[in-house]
Amino acid sequence: MAQPDSERPSAAAPHVLLVDDDPYFIQLLDHQLRGLGVSQLRHASSGGQALFELNQAPQTELILCDLQMPTMNGVEFLHQLEYLGYTGSVILVSGEEPRVLQSVAELVQAYGMSLLGALSKPVDRGALQALLSRCHHTPAAGAAAADPPPRSVTRFGWSRNSWSCSSSHGSNCPLGK
Repeated sequence: MAQPDSERPSAAAPHVLLVDDDPYFIQLLDHQLRGLGVSQLRHASSGGQALFELNQAPQTELILCDLQMPTMNGVEFLHQLEYLGYTGSVILVSGEEPRVLQSVAELVQAYGMSLLGALSKPVDRGALQALLSRCHHTPAAGAAAADPPPRSVTRFGWSRNSWSCSSSHGSNCPLGK
């Protein structure tokens, strides 16, 4: 059976990072995204791990982020994205009350990030597809991709129950350590 045009994989589907501490939800969202044509997916179970994944895949164009996670929650992670100058898009995905999602959405917009929207769990496939269609991740035809602006690099590490941080900002490490 042929897929409808809206569900056919795009030749230039975005690189996506899923950030959620629930492995079942990650698996479900991964399945939904792949069904919508997204094939470049990475997963992270916390904000700290997501920062590591972004360091490994700086071409990440879209992040789907939960708010309630251990170690570094979604709000702290979004603050780190702002600090690092992340230029991709964000979709909030959470089981929190709509007022909480709205407050965090306003925070993301205040950070100057591209917020595509907020989805409540469980995620409706049609709503996810509508937000994905708003993700503008490819340069215009014939336009050369510009070099990304230089940004600082912050490295986080986990060692026996403690976080360490080194930053090109010297003592201004976002973790304060």
